[in-house]
Amino acid sequence: MVEVLMRKDFGGLKPDSESAYKVLGKIGSGAVVTVDVKDPRRTSVKQHRLFFALLNRAFDNQEYYPTLDMFRYALTIRLGYFEKFKFIDGEVIPVPKSLAFANMTHEEFSKFMDEAAEAIEEMLGLGKDELLAEVYST
Repeated sequence: MVEVLMRKDFGGLKPDSESAYKVLGKIGSGAVVTVDVKDPRRTSVKQHRLFFALLNRAFDNQEYYPTLDMFRYALTIRLGYFEKFKFIDGEVIPVPKSLAFANMTHEEFSKFMDEAAEAIEEMLGLGKDELLAEVYST
């Protein structure tokens, strides 16, 4: 499942971010898809876009993770935003928590974004302030 931002316009929903365009571009015309509509007012759309801009910039500057989702999962788990999942054989693995609007308040998401920028700085050697300045300028 992929979560993307959509904008309600006359006649339907339209992609509201670059990642939404990419995801929808992979779906054939006339295809029926499942949509889970949530009110994003808990976390601002601007804040959500800034985080994914930060994530995309960092992903483009690394070579270890093959997909943006894998990179996001690793970052989310590294920051401690995960739940433990236990298999029947007792093995326990971390499962990243959702970063969806409805799951975090504005303050919680702001804290997460600051922590993510610091972790990216540590992981990739990208300057937190430079990275955030680049993201805020887009």
